[in-house]
Amino acid sequence: MTTSLFFLIVNALIFFTALIYFTALIYFTALIYFTALIYFTALIFFTAHINFIAMFQYLIKVNEIKTKKGVDLLNYLIEYYKAVKL
Repeated sequence: MTTSLFFLIVNALIFFTALIYFTALIYFTALIYFTALIYFTALIFFTAHINFIAMFQYLIKVNEIKTKKGVDLLNYLIEYYKAVKL
């Protein structure tokens, strides 16, 4: 009788220990996934932000080129390519 009670207590302790470990494992796995989700969301946001800045810079340059005509356009392009090579 005492032997079966002992095994019952040991099995209960093993079960609850495993339950605690699996609960912690699930919690930390969810925490890691949530952290990765936040990181990638921020990465996508900032990458899109940088792309918008590049797009607006491009549109400003195109608008500057469209407003220049003839000799002014040629001088601007020469200065621009000299600056890029430096």
